[in-house]
Amino acid sequence: MIEVGRGGQGRLRALRHLGKYLEMLRITVLTALTYAYDMLSRQLFVVIVMFVFVQLWKTTYRWEGAASIGGYTMRQMLWYLALGESMAMSMPRAAAEIDDDVRSGALAYALTKPYKYPWFLYAKYMGNALTGFFGNLAIAGTVIWIAVGPPPVTALSFTLGFLSALLAYALDFWAQAAIGLSAFWIEDASPYRLLYSRVKMLLGGMLLPLELFPEGLRRIAAFLPTGQIFHGPVKTFVSLSLPEFGGTVAKQSVWILVFVALASMVYRAGVRRVNVQGG
Repeated sequence: MIEVGRGGQGRLRALRHLGKYLEMLRITVLTALTYAYDMLSRQLFVVIVMFVFVQLWKTTYRWEGAASIGGYTMRQMLWYLALGESMAMSMPRAAAEIDDDVRSGALAYALTKPYKYPWFLYAKYMGNALTGFFGNLAIAGTVIWIAVGPPPVTALSFTLGFLSALLAYALDFWAQAAIGLSAFWIEDASPYRLLYSRVKMLLGGMLLPLELFPEGLRRIAAFLPTGQIFHGPVKTFVSLSLPEFGGTVAKQSVWILVFVALASMVYRAGVRRVNVQGG
């Protein structure tokens, strides 16, 4: 009979736990794909936004009479915006879901389940985010391809850009988780959710590359965690620079660790509070 040591048992338990979350991710993806037609049929908004971007930036480049603005050609700029918009629209509102679960008591019920609540939601978030991203990009990319041609990507830039995008999604989830879990102590976390979403939209590089920001604002935006959610991954896709990619991944990783630690601390304190109060 083969005996498994303590270290081996720990690894087996870790693999079983990982399997639960991977299964949740798989189920979420399959569910989203089941309703893919419905999802695509609701993308008229993306078409309108991309059409406006095309007209706006074609006029801007023509007015400036320049081949590039902020280091981006018109083709790079429009694909940057298509990718950024696709990421933004695919990010689930995890903070709102957590906030609702805390206030409704659904989280107390989730504590009886054989999984860690934050990691369960993370797997669900990633499943929805990835299917949403490719669905949005299919629509946005079609509009931009017709307008300016194929994306300026290589196999390497796509691979590294996608890796950075995965880290960006992780960063966004754990930032949202920390905000949503604050509902253990405050009556309504919606003001903080709104503030985060607006900072992410305005200073994250979704609507405009950070290179076009005024110098002082650009430095602030590049330091904030929101600056690593859109700008870094999307620039890697359309204008790969290995040193910049390395810097982006390093900053993303640091901010992920910060928010995982913060969310975990808030979660543990909140769970203790639920247990003390009897659910």
